[in-house]
Amino acid sequence: MSDDKNFLTYNQQMRRLRNKKHIECNGSQHKEILVRAGCFNIINGYKNPFVCDTTPAGEHIYIPGTSITQIYTVKK
Repeated sequence: MSDDKNFLTYNQQMRRLRNKKHIECNGSQHKEILVRAGCFNIINGYKNPFVCDTTPAGEHIYIPGTSITQIYTVKK
């Protein structure tokens, strides 16, 4: 099953959000959001207001300065 995704720790999830998706995600407050809401649920469920474009590969491009706190606020 090559389509399986590897488990990421919360710190790895935060690093991935920063580096790949360019979403501000640093510190214990942001980590707590991921612990409570889950990275997949928060990003996939509430990202639409923060997506400004897509790459040719279909990956979302987020509005510069988007943070996990802003996305979580939409969820709440």
